[in-house]
This record gives sequence, structure tokens and C-alpha cells, in this order.
Amino acid sequence: MTDKIEVGDWVVRRADTRLHSGLEYGKKYAEELLRQRDNKISQLERDLSSQKQEVKNTRTIASEYQASNKNLKKQLEDQQLDERARRTHLRDSEGKVRAKAFNLLSEDVLEPLRLSLAALQRENPKTENAAHQIELVLESIERDLQWFKE
Repeated sequence: MTDKIEVGDWVVRRADTRLHSGLEYGKKYAEELLRQRDNKISQLERDLSSQKQEVKNTRTIASEYQASNKNLKKQLEDQQLDERARRTHLRDSEGKVRAKAFNLLSEDVLEPLRLSLAALQRENPKTENAAHQIELVLESIERDLQWFKE
């Protein structure tokens, strides 16, 4: 019977050893899994932090581009307004120049030249009168040329 008890004790010890080994293995395996999980969590937290910083940088750049775009739009609007004003001013100036040229030709040149021609085409040509009218035309042209230069 002692053999049976010894065999029984041996089986129990063996089972106890196996159980203990299995528990140790399970414990080590669980610890390794926890370590891997902790490492994975740490890596994910670093990735998340990095991506948050990237998003922040991208938003900053986007804000800078939006501000720059706003400034460029304002500059374009200002330039367009300046150009519109310049064109209007040029049209006004062109109108003044046309009116001045028309008045010069119609009043100060054409009429005196007609009178000069009529004075020269008479039966007794009045050359002094024609010369005087031509002098008036020249004076008028010289005076208005200064205005056109400005």
C-alpha cells in the first residue's frame, strides 16, 4: 500500500508541478500580452499626438493661406477700382481734348481761313485782310498747342 501511496503522492506532485508550470506559463503569457498591449497603446498614443500636431500645423498653414488670399483679393479689388477710375479719367480727358480740338479747328482755324480765302478771291483781293486772318489762325494754334502739351 505504501507503493500505491507513493505512486499517488507522485501523481499528485506531478500534477501539482504541471499545474504550477501551466500557471507560470499562463502568467508569463498573460504578462507578455499585457506588455504588447501596453506597447501598442503607447505607439497609438504617439501616433495620435503626431497626427494632432500635423492637423494643427495644417490648420495654421490653411489660415495663413486664407489670410493671404483675402489680402490678394483686396489688392485686386483696389487695383480694379483704380483702373476703373483711371479709365474714367482718361475718357474725361479724351472728351476734353476732342472738344478743345474741335473748337480750335471750327472756331479759331476754319472761320478765319474762310475769311482769308474770301478776301483773296475778290475782284480786288484784300491781301492785308487775308494775312491778318492767317496771323490770327497761327496765334490761336500756337496758344492751343501749349494746352495740348500739358
